[in-house]
Amino acid sequence: MSIVKASILRDRHKDIFSAPEQKAETVPHKDTTLHKYYDKRPLFKGLPSACIRNAWFTMAHLILEPGAIIADIGCHDGQRTYAMAALHPEYEFIGIDYNKRYINQAEKHYSLPNLSYVHADVSEETDLAEGVLDAVVISYTLHEIYSRAKHDERKVLSTLESLFKLLKTDGQIFLQDYAMPPPHEYVILEIPEKQTQPSGT
Repeated sequence: MSIVKASILRDRHKDIFSAPEQKAETVPHKDTTLHKYYDKRPLFKGLPSACIRNAWFTMAHLILEPGAIIADIGCHDGQRTYAMAALHPEYEFIGIDYNKRYINQAEKHYSLPNLSYVHADVSEETDLAEGVLDAVVISYTLHEIYSRAKHDERKVLSTLESLFKLLKTDGQIFLQDYAMPPPHEYVILEIPEKQTQPSGT
């Protein structure tokens, strides 16, 4: 390579890396559609859209009569329970969590006339009345109970038995969680490597 060509390449390289950084196009902070949704439904203001979708998805699986009582097990800070209660004022909702701090936060930040909270650990003996619930929602909570029980499957089964006792004869349960394979079987997860775009020339 000649000295002249090398000098030209060096100068081009210098121009590229010393050029002032161009500002990317700024995207409006407020999503127009979501903003309009909040304007029409002020009860949802401040709730993440993912939380509202999750609440809608959960309730779409339950067919209940007006006045039904629904318990949300593992309600955490009450955000999703609140969203479900706001979506369905015709039902009564009870958010239940074993963590007292979560219950305090829920009562402080997420309250509605058809929503209440109970501090209780459903994996242990509770004072909850049996046979009074029309539905139980338990999303991604059983694996936490499993972990707290030092990976004892019996605790998960006993918790489910306790939850079924809380339901009326024709009660419903909506359960979401991670699947556990049978003994000596495994779940293989294939995670593709991140594909890189070919650099332009």
